[in-house]
Amino acid sequence: MAGLATNRKSIGGGHIPTKDEDSSLYFVPGRNILFLLYAAVIGYSHGIRHIAYSPHQWVHAGDCLPEFIAAQTEAFRWGFSMERKPEPYRIWSPLAHLGKDGVVREGWRLGLPLHLSWSCHDAKVKQCGVCHNCDERKEAYRLANVPDLTEYL
Repeated sequence: MAGLATNRKSIGGGHIPTKDEDSSLYFVPGRNILFLLYAAVIGYSHGIRHIAYSPHQWVHAGDCLPEFIAAQTEAFRWGFSMERKPEPYRIWSPLAHLGKDGVVREGWRLGLPLHLSWSCHDAKVKQCGVCHNCDERKEAYRLANVPDLTEYL
């Protein structure tokens, strides 16, 4: 594992890994911090203090470690406090036991608008359909035997 960490590359300067590249060698700095912060900010105005998070897909990343979740939770508890006392934030991962196909299958069963979820590393308006994450997304739908209603470029 030490060798993997020293060979990792940051995605942020332009190169997006394709489906033919080893995605475990790439890292998007702060990606999940931004996703969690966005969810916390949007939820705050609606009184929502629980954030469901699905880090199981990046089992090699530091942002799925319990220490990361605990630190992020603590930051939200204090960072969103108007009363100088901690807010009751909770970040949890109810689907961590499922693979991506299991998540798609469960979302479909519940009637969720899965086409509104985002996987792509490269697209601006629509998902590109060719990067590593889009390829994994398509494979998850195929394995789940669920139609992929995602709009790709």
